[in-house]
Amino acid sequence: SISGNYAIVGAPEDDDDALMNTGSVCIFWYSGSNWVQRFKTHGIFSGYNMGTSVSIDSNYAVAGMPGTPNGGEAAVFTNTGNHWSAYSTKIISHTGTEPDDKFGSDVSISGDNILIGSFKAAVGTSVLQGTASLFKKVANNWQLLQLITDPSGQTWNYFGGSVSIDASVKRFIIGAYGEFNTGKAIFGKVN
Repeated sequence: SISGNYAIVGAPEDDDDALMNTGSVCIFWYSGSNWVQRFKTHGIFSGYNMGTSVSIDSNYAVAGMPGTPNGGEAAVFTNTGNHWSAYSTKIISHTGTEPDDKFGSDVSISGDNILIGSFKAAVGTSVLQGTASLFKKVANNWQLLQLITDPSGQTWNYFGGSVSIDASVKRFIIGAYGEFNTGKAIFGKVN
């Protein structure tokens, strides 16, 4: 993902010494002639898969960690004067704590909004239907605005497998790649 002179890249199967698949993210800055690495961090424990998905917009970046034992997390990084902070904020799933929900499997940030997919989350009795969570930055915190589900969703839809948001037009799109084996997209508006 790229925004202005900054880019973020994820490596979800990167190892940190003896810890396997912690995952990592790197943030690069364009100097005018070269891309220079400014920041790198790893997931804290094995299997976190940090960087499975990444997104950057202006002075904020987000990285999905769908492998955490609580069903997944997302790490938010902040740029303050060309210095990126490690884990300035951690967003956890609001759909429950099932270890295989895959919260953070896809992320998108735009302005003060973050959209996070959880494509294996159950909705009621529909397993693997999937959800997406919309967060808004309020003061220094990211607060849940809405848990989004597909009203016509069913088991095995994998809703939230892909997400994207654009704060300038207050619109988002969420993919459900398992929908009747053909997939579908749901469009929405941030109120």
